[in-house]
Amino acid sequence: MTQLKLDTLSDRIKAHKTALVHIVKPPVCTERAQHYTEMYQQHLDKPIPVRRALALAHHLAERTIWIKHDELIVGNQASEVRAAPIFPEYTVSWIEKEIDDLADRARRRFFRQ
Repeated sequence: MTQLKLDTLSDRIKAHKTALVHIVKPPVCTERAQHYTEMYQQHLDKPIPVRRALALAHHLAERTIWIKHDELIVGNQASEVRAAPIFPEYTVSWIEKEIDDLADRARRRFFRQ
């Protein structure tokens, strides 16, 4: 893997990199999980594919959208920078097992908001 030296980066990129590196407690983002849970609970009578579609539509309509100053390429999966989103439509078994230990892991630690 090629390492870019900090002195070869533009001031804009240096500022973005510095901001990312200084986030010492990246959060777990529960926004998607909350949106999906809301829709699944409201539409228990509907088939699973319909519930998934309604949940996705709800999430896309209600999710947090942020664009940082000086960003040229925008888009995110979570409600905050460096946050780890939870995708309940794939699986939740790992969440039940690991949610209490995310902050204590040796690497890739995440913190509850």
